[in-house]
Amino acid sequence: EPFLPPPAAVIPLRVATGAREVNATGCALIESFEGRHKRGPDGLIYPYYDHVGYPTQGVGRLLSREKWADLGQWAPIDDATCDAWLREDLDRFARGIERMCGRARLTDNEFAALVSWAFNVGTGNAQGSTLIRMLVRGDDRGEVADQLLRWNKADGKVSKGLARRRAAVSAHAWSASLLAGGTSGHHATAAPVWAGCREARHVPVQCRRRAARRAASVIARTRPT
Repeated sequence: EPFLPPPAAVIPLRVATGAREVNATGCALIESFEGRHKRGPDGLIYPYYDHVGYPTQGVGRLLSREKWADLGQWAPIDDATCDAWLREDLDRFARGIERMCGRARLTDNEFAALVSWAFNVGTGNAQGSTLIRMLVRGDDRGEVADQLLRWNKADGKVSKGLARRRAAVSAHAWSASLLAGGTSGHHATAAPVWAGCREARHVPVQCRRRAARRAASVIARTRPT
């Protein structure tokens, strides 16, 4: 599906409480995959079930851990509330990644990619992951990218949507320019280090190409003029 850029208002360049900045491209990637689903004819945003049945609303906010809970218990929200929720969630996950990674040196794009990943899988799942342990140890970033691509399952089954999402995030975080020493998210390219990722062979070629196009589109649309 085509990438639809989110309104500028929902790309908070710095969250309010002082956690590390999640750059504009990372925020746009999160919204491009999470979306603002279930908008009613009244313009309000209604709750819905995610792909495995969890009640969700706004930009991927989990409402309950009870699958298929009655959605009628949650009121619709407007865009201002959705924006506020997104800022709160970005702050929470940014702080979580900062805490987990400790002194690991992360580029802006790597940090944004990890926040996007934690936004999707939850800080509890991220905390004890091999991916985080590898980052903290200072392992090769190509191997870290390999680990990220493994997070492609929902309820134990490989999800094409998650495969695309992980590929796009990996492309954003570990591009050739960043591995060469770049640190600025504004100068990232969408050339992922597929050659250094064994797990990439499990991502269909068309998914990789689509993910690279999506990453390139987001980067192009959010690069300062």
